[in-house]
Amino acid sequence: MIQILSDEWQRAQDINGVDDDQFRTFLVASISDATKTSTIIKRIIKSLPLPADLQQLKRIFKDQEGIARVLIAVADSTCTSVDELFKKFSEEHSLDGLGAPSYVRAPGIPPRSQNEAREWSEKYWPVQFSMKRAGMLVKPSVVPVVLSPKELESAGEWLAHISKRSAKNVAVLVNPVSNQIIAESIDKSDICGIHHATMLCIKEASKRILQARNEHNKRRRVGSSYSNSILEHFHPVETYLCSGCDLYIQHEPCAMCAMALVHSRIRRVFYNSADTLVGSLGSMRKLHCHHKLNHRFQVFKYS
Repeated sequence: MIQILSDEWQRAQDINGVDDDQFRTFLVASISDATKTSTIIKRIIKSLPLPADLQQLKRIFKDQEGIARVLIAVADSTCTSVDELFKKFSEEHSLDGLGAPSYVRAPGIPPRSQNEAREWSEKYWPVQFSMKRAGMLVKPSVVPVVLSPKELESAGEWLAHISKRSAKNVAVLVNPVSNQIIAESIDKSDICGIHHATMLCIKEASKRILQARNEHNKRRRVGSSYSNSILEHFHPVETYLCSGCDLYIQHEPCAMCAMALVHSRIRRVFYNSADTLVGSLGSMRKLHCHHKLNHRFQVFKYS
């Protein structure tokens, strides 16, 4: 199974290191008087703020020997001597309590992944990873997930099931808790242009869930208990359309079907083959990753 992730996330994983011209030189120093740590940090942050493109750098940290080191400022290229630059900043900003100045070279760009942030922190200077700074617009629902062996087996069985059902596009909506079919449909777009397999599957599932809800309300009014083996583990009142369900489909859904899945609050989508003409969950576009939509879901392609 290949998970379809956002372009921003994929770019963040295609890391080829840092070019020489992307490194910056910084003036750092140790804190010789620990009692003045708070005062020094406040003064440095206020008097010597880092530019917006360097906010990923931490201003202070403790090294392996337990010595607190502070990043003072970007080194002035006109000052070749570290002592000269340190003296200049100390006099201008009253940085008493600092000692042992030195230069540190570190990447002047934000880390593009958590792993890169850890690597830079160990090798150069501590940095913080931020998806926003890295230009990523992914949400927790579309970050990489690892399917368990049981989930992989189940997904493979359902995809094999739909591939044998018909030569047309087939969709099956499954309750992952009970592993039962809620709705199943075959593409009928030759009869009506909007009767795609996904659309019909969502319509049938919503109809059955609504029936279960009405039956629940009817039994509640007369004081009797309610159970439904077909929609097992589904709460007939709290369930909204297809929330928590998984869709298995032969061909990648188009934009219309992908948006219908968004509005139906689908949990996961699995498909066998990509559609390079109109596919909207990986081929032509990735609607399930769009940061402006109010629901995102995981998509997997069989490989």
